[in-house]
Amino acid sequence: MGSTERKQIKSTRTAFTIIERISSTDGATVSELAKTLGHSKSTVHAHLQTLTEMGYLFRIGDEYHVGLPFLTLGGAARSTDRYQNLYRAAKAEIDDIVDQTGERAQVVVEYQGEGIYFYQSRGHRYVQTDSQLGTSVSLHSTAVGKTILSVLPDDRVEEILSNSELRPRTEHTVVDRGELRERIETIRERGYAYDREERIEGICCVAAPIECGPETIAGLSVTVPTKRASGEYFEKELPTLVTNVARVIELNTQYS
Repeated sequence: MGSTERKQIKSTRTAFTIIERISSTDGATVSELAKTLGHSKSTVHAHLQTLTEMGYLFRIGDEYHVGLPFLTLGGAARSTDRYQNLYRAAKAEIDDIVDQTGERAQVVVEYQGEGIYFYQSRGHRYVQTDSQLGTSVSLHSTAVGKTILSVLPDDRVEEILSNSELRPRTEHTVVDRGELRERIETIRERGYAYDREERIEGICCVAAPIECGPETIAGLSVTVPTKRASGEYFEKELPTLVTNVARVIELNTQYS
């Protein structure tokens, strides 16, 4: 590979790194991006100007923000042959969970060793967090992530855990690989998982895996505040609900 080709590839990587940073921080200035990403202001500005001219970013004052054309790209990604059956099967079921509980419910898909928020619906008593469509999360720090790991082959689980930096998100996050393996085995036996403030303080989840075929592994979760994460509701009603709905989604993806 020649130096020109390497430079072009590096330039592409820089552009996408800038986009991802702007998306994760809900806007950023040239100076903030240059400092955070370790590039010169002139390099960052050149990328920002090009992306803005193409419509993928827009500017408010000194801050740059992600533009609406990404909605089109996101919709196209969700409509590919690999994912469209899951979306069709999951949307109505997730919306129904939200109507029943008033909580927030979502489907997360495993993608290159991480979890990506694929669909999300919010009820009248949901709690706002940083999770939104397209948000990526580490599989080890969420209930839905661990349910995904529970249905992957052992060699794939080991590959993901070995290549992941198991950072603690809160004091409750499990980062010991041995303990994670034990929890994954428990999830395999009972069919669902809990997240008790492992990713966000004050937030708990119940999740179940969705197997749509060897290439599409996902999970369904319901998010509740800690004050509602106890008793019959959290220990029995929600686990029963998410596991039943996950099975319905699996069947609908197989026969759609």
